[in-house]
Amino acid sequence: MKIIILAGNQGTGKSPTMEILYNFLTHDMKNKPIQNPINDSKKDFHCVFEYKEKKVAIYSAGDTLILLFMAIFIYRDVDCLILPFSISKKGIVDLIDEIKNNKHDKMAPVYKIIPKTECDKNASEKDKDDANIHDCSIIIKAI
Repeated sequence: MKIIILAGNQGTGKSPTMEILYNFLTHDMKNKPIQNPINDSKKDFHCVFEYKEKKVAIYSAGDTLILLFMAIFIYRDVDCLILPFSISKKGIVDLIDEIKNNKHDKMAPVYKIIPKTECDKNASEKDKDDANIHDCSIIIKAI
C-alpha cells in the first residue's frame, strides 16, 4: 500500500483539499462513491473507489496519530490511501519517525508526506483555492 499524507497546520485547508481531490478523482464516474461521514462530522468523510486501475481510499479526518494509524489499519488492503494530518512543518520529521518505528509501517511500506501549501491569513478565497488545487495536483501525481 502507498500512503499519501497531506501535512499542515490546523486551518490551512486540508479538508477542502480532500473534497476537491475527491471531486476531481471521481468526476467521470457514473456512480460516484458515497462519502461516508466520520464521527458525525459535516466536513470529514471516507470512501473507496477505483482510479486508474488502483483501489484508492480517502480518509479526510487526520487530527491525531490515532486517527492516522486507524485509517492505515482499516484500509490496509487498498493500493493507495490518501489522508490529511494536522502537524507543524517541523513536526513532519517526528511523523516520519513514528511511521518508520511503528508496527503499522509493515502494513504501509511506501508513503509520501506532502507539506500543505499555506496562504497568508489575508489571502483571497481564490488564492486559497489555487493553493488547494496545487496540492491536489501533487497528490494525484503521487498516486
